[in-house]
Amino acid sequence: MPSAQQAEPSLGVKSVAFAALLCLYLAPPAFGQAALDPMQDAFAAMMANPGQPDLALRYAQLAAAQGDARAAIAALERVLRINPSLDNIRLELASLHLAAGSPDLAAAYAREALSSPNIPPDVAQRARLLMARAERGAARSTLDVRLNAGLRYDSNANEATALRSVPVFVPVLQDVAAVPTAVRGRSDWSLVLGASAEHRYDLGLQRNGSWDTNAALYEQRFARIPRGYDLSIATLDTGPRFDVADGDSARLTLRPFVTASWIGYGGETYTWLYGGGLTAQLALARNWSVELTWLGRFGNYENSNFRPRAREITGAEQIMTAGLFYALSSQTRMSAAVSYTDADAREPWWARSGLGAALAVSSVLPISTSLEVGTSARLGVRRLRFDAPDPFIDPTQSRRDTRWEAGASLQLPVAPSVMLTLDYEWYEQNSNYGFYEYGNHAVMLGVRVLL
Repeated sequence: MPSAQQAEPSLGVKSVAFAALLCLYLAPPAFGQAALDPMQDAFAAMMANPGQPDLALRYAQLAAAQGDARAAIAALERVLRINPSLDNIRLELASLHLAAGSPDLAAAYAREALSSPNIPPDVAQRARLLMARAERGAARSTLDVRLNAGLRYDSNANEATALRSVPVFVPVLQDVAAVPTAVRGRSDWSLVLGASAEHRYDLGLQRNGSWDTNAALYEQRFARIPRGYDLSIATLDTGPRFDVADGDSARLTLRPFVTASWIGYGGETYTWLYGGGLTAQLALARNWSVELTWLGRFGNYENSNFRPRAREITGAEQIMTAGLFYALSSQTRMSAAVSYTDADAREPWWARSGLGAALAVSSVLPISTSLEVGTSARLGVRRLRFDAPDPFIDPTQSRRDTRWEAGASLQLPVAPSVMLTLDYEWYEQNSNYGFYEYGNHAVMLGVRVLL
């Protein structure tokens, strides 16, 4: 184990590594690299052999993967006119229309396929699933509910510093002295329960418009460490979502919202957070999209026996986030995001601001007509600067925190609406205040049910 005197890894080295990883994912092909266009090759092969549905299907899949749903739909409709008995092509059209936001057309194609007396059993099963999704998508009011339960192991469940001593201001000496840490990091198991609900109500506008409401509950109960570490969270946000511009190459969607959250530790209120914000999403051609979110809220923190100074954190805060999303294919998506946080507080040593960045990738692998394996990974960093020194810890310098996070997730289907989940999480916080310097590794095995 490294000693307290060893130098911490510099932010510069980690930032360069993070930037290199981001560039590796998002950089375009090198100048002069031979440019291959499989979509043009597939189009040429399809036009040369108009009676071959497999060639049309290949072109449609490539076109859909590049965000050109209209070209994909046109190619498959042409094949269906030549051979109306191809129920698998009808299902591909149903899937494309569903992804393009036309559930009525998707349901019609799926219904036509099911009406065929010669439809194979595996194709019929997929048709029933697509028709159910399409009919649900066409409904004016929809509700999605997810339930989660799992066992989690944390290597440092109480997030205690690994340093054997930390610098603390001693009033009698009027100086900072090294004080042995009284609390050591402890590993522990916990039971994690969660639930989330998403409700969408179609407003019936000429442009796409809906009223979206999201709610979530989270509960974590540890086995051995003090009850004050048990975490409870409840969140709610609601607001309209509507298109303000919709063209052939781009679509702009806005969603103003109000939000409220409650966070508790050990069954006692830690904070109420309430406010509102605005999300703007710009969907571009070629599978790119940009999302900007501004959130302004007020945090009302309450003291407790376990956290007697929490009320000092009370104040207004705002968070701005910009995200860039890219679909490598219909199964794989990547995203990069930057954020800025600015929070006021009753005491200046809790007022804080800073930047963050994150990179994520997710993918699904279909293993049958109704089941798919999901994977995801993420990496992030956040730096916070506090406005003034904390007189109870070190009146000579303000606090500076840098937090690195990474994680990975695997979802294994058991049934169409039930899956096993395996999650790994790591984070490390470096700080010039030793109390706030800690790290943790966590693994969770759980089950997720979709209702």
